[in-house]
Amino acid sequence: MKKNIVPLLMLFALGCASKPQMVTMYTHHPIFPKGNIALNAGMDLFQDLRPEEEKEHTERLSNLDEELTVLITGDLRDAELFNSIRITYQPENVDIIIRGEINSFYWKSSIAPTAKLPYIKYIHDIGIKSGAGKGKVAITFIVLNARDKTEICRYEERAKMERKYSSHEAQSSGSETAEALREVVEKFIEKILSNKELILLATAIK
Repeated sequence: MKKNIVPLLMLFALGCASKPQMVTMYTHHPIFPKGNIALNAGMDLFQDLRPEEEKEHTERLSNLDEELTVLITGDLRDAELFNSIRITYQPENVDIIIRGEINSFYWKSSIAPTAKLPYIKYIHDIGIKSGAGKGKVAITFIVLNARDKTEICRYEERAKMERKYSSHEAQSSGSETAEALREVVEKFIEKILSNKELILLATAIK
């Protein structure tokens, strides 16, 4: 089984510490084929439509739109969802175009105030949770007919992951957001496969 552990991006995470912490996020398990839509797809560059507050918390992520476009295109290619899928494409050579809107994407960690206090932090040393990490991803996928750019369907997918850590465990490194992103992609795959006949009919040459 091949591993699909690919660096996603460098992400600023704002927790309780006074300075932001730089972390690297990774995807985890590979996406396996679940079905095929016999069309050629073109992927447009995603649009970053996140709230300004989220953008401020990840201000060094100047290329989030590019990172997610490349990563998700690779996931859909691994899933063999279409006959082919390319980011750079000629409109006349594809049947559908997929556009993505990033509505939310963040990761945050926190440490319990008691975790470092003398005579109190020992309660965390015996397994009481001392830290937490959470991530949220929301992406809208829009499927267009490549011939006339009319919208065929759209899917607004979102996921949130939270995890608590004890002092004996590795603290959050952004994996919550990576897991939420993977869930969003898998939801999109399931939804678009459920509309397979609609998409094929919409792109059929009349």
